[in-house]
Amino acid sequence: MTIRTIHLIILGIYFIGSATAQTNGKGNPVPLTLSPILEMEAEAEDGQVAEASYRMPPGEGPFPAVICIHGGLNFSNKARRHNTLTKSITHNRFLSMGFVVVQSTFRTYVENPQDKGLVSDNLAIIQAVRDLKTVDSDSIVVMGGSGGGSIAMDLISHTSISAAIAGEPASIIFSGMLNVNATDQKDRFASMYDPEKYYTPEVRELVQKKVRRFQTPLLIVHGDVHEIKNVNMDYAFPEIRKLEKPLTVIIYPGEEHGFYWGSKPDVETFNSMISDIKAFVLPKLHTQPIPWERI
Repeated sequence: MTIRTIHLIILGIYFIGSATAQTNGKGNPVPLTLSPILEMEAEAEDGQVAEASYRMPPGEGPFPAVICIHGGLNFSNKARRHNTLTKSITHNRFLSMGFVVVQSTFRTYVENPQDKGLVSDNLAIIQAVRDLKTVDSDSIVVMGGSGGGSIAMDLISHTSISAAIAGEPASIIFSGMLNVNATDQKDRFASMYDPEKYYTPEVRELVQKKVRRFQTPLLIVHGDVHEIKNVNMDYAFPEIRKLEKPLTVIIYPGEEHGFYWGSKPDVETFNSMISDIKAFVLPKLHTQPIPWERI
């Protein structure tokens, strides 16, 4: 019996054992024995080293890849990236679908929410993923949530990829409303509650400048609970539509911030979101993912 045969038998046992869980939207985490975590480093434009961790489907590829970018304003160390890659429902679903799944991060930018380094870090990671022999460089997707969604939107104003997905993007960062001056405010996120006050002509000009450079179709997955909806629905998204850039917005009623990573989602809604993502992304890929159960 060859090593490949043994590997396929293990795969078969895994998928038979998890068939019920897979259908309920949760799914079992893909075992590390089948897809270990690998590390990646890339030099950003300013010489700083960007980091990411990733997992691959079995086989030699080439595979499509999805680069996931977390929210918040702080760097995610290796332990946290590994925890996300092993436990996140969304990451495991992408991996089971046949994507190389990359958990990217960025330098901490708490003191300066408009630091261009976080975009440079992820541009470097995108290039490093393009250079992987197991990845089709024409089949790369970026998915970011919250602050990571803002980064995803910034990235497609700098480079062209197959598709971008933003989960409730923190457009107060993308737009420049959250900036150095805001770090001294009692409520740094006041612009979410009163966007009309903060969406100045200067902010609008910056947003339009970025959006004009969009080179990639953008899917927004959004709940209707978190206050960021006030900025996104009334200001950021209309600017994208006004400039006639490809934008799809799907609302999932009742879902809380972070649902797109599988954090306490309604199972039916989560399955619907995954189906929506597949319908949006797959036609845009040069190389289609092959689900593990079909290997």
